[in-house]
Amino acid sequence: MRQTLLVLLLVLSASFLYGEDQGSKPSITDQAAQIKPTPIVDNSQTNMKSFFPNTERNFVHIFSRRNYDAFLFAAVGTAIASTADDEIHDYFQANNPGQAPEKIFGTIGKPYVLAPAIGSLLLIGQHKGSGRFHDFSYALAQAYALDYAIVSSIKYSVGRERPDQSNSQSFPSGHATDAFMIASIVHNFYGTKAGIFGYTFATLMATSRLKIDKHWFSDVVTGAALGYIVGTSVCSRMNLNHNQYQLAMVPLVDPFQHRAGLNIYLKF
Repeated sequence: MRQTLLVLLLVLSASFLYGEDQGSKPSITDQAAQIKPTPIVDNSQTNMKSFFPNTERNFVHIFSRRNYDAFLFAAVGTAIASTADDEIHDYFQANNPGQAPEKIFGTIGKPYVLAPAIGSLLLIGQHKGSGRFHDFSYALAQAYALDYAIVSSIKYSVGRERPDQSNSQSFPSGHATDAFMIASIVHNFYGTKAGIFGYTFATLMATSRLKIDKHWFSDVVTGAALGYIVGTSVCSRMNLNHNQYQLAMVPLVDPFQHRAGLNIYLKF
């Protein structure tokens, strides 16, 4: 009963926020239909001298008004996911314990692996001078730096205990956040086919954290949403877009019918 009330409260809050300016604000479908490719940024804005100023501006942009809707959807998704935390945890513990592949995913997502790898890509991209890989590596480094700072701050602030009780840094999942951030940037620069591969890999990464008992379901849902927001925000603010396709994902929730879903709009 308390879980249902929580979901209803979040949905009603969302309705209130959207209803404040209903007369002038276009619908979500209209917004998705109006998405247009953005021009490629000047290379002078993607050099090492501008890296830290850009990081600061990108941080502000992530929490700007344009992302309020995305954070609201993420909050609703987290609330819904939290109602299934125990059931999903029990399922994986009883039916699908983590094996070697999940441990490999865990190692790949560690900061001591990702940070040097992304830093190396950034240095290589800077030496290339211009082009898609130059902008891709720069956006990836920007987003990873922000990802790490934001996730670490939330982990230490919330202090949620992991399912295996190893520490109190469960929420949100850093592996899921980084994986979906990388997938969103790969999709932005290299198109739908690369994006499908990226999001599939990110989903496997997130699922692996459930299998080895390191995270609750709501941890990985929040991490996935946060990673997507960070990745798309960095590309959007810096006008780094080499991909002619645009993707918008809109969660749908109907607590009265006990249904949830996802609308996906793809702009060609």
